[in-house]
Amino acid sequence: MQLKRFMKTVVLSGLASLAMASGSAQASTYFVLISDMSQVQWQIDATGTVWFRNLNHFDSSVLGCCYNYSLDTTTSVGKSMWAAMLAKVQAAQPLWIGLSNGNSSPGTVIYAGNW
Repeated sequence: MQLKRFMKTVVLSGLASLAMASGSAQASTYFVLISDMSQVQWQIDATGTVWFRNLNHFDSSVLGCCYNYSLDTTTSVGKSMWAAMLAKVQAAQPLWIGLSNGNSSPGTVIYAGNW
């Protein structure tokens, strides 16, 4: 009986730690409005990572050149975001993106959309 209680405490503590870590990661997300996606400079490498070069042209507070922000297109979420981005590139339309690690550290694109 005590072993079950102990295991339950360990599992709940672990879940609470994960929830707090997740909350702190979301708190540092920085959102950038890209006014014209056709103006974004990017490169995709052999691993399926898209690297963005000039996001600072749309928001001067994010890091400038070169390759500070990326998108992993090997995941289903990454594929969906990349498809949405390419549609916006073709139409020269705006798109909001969310960058992990805030705006002063390299990071990944973790959100994309119009709202």
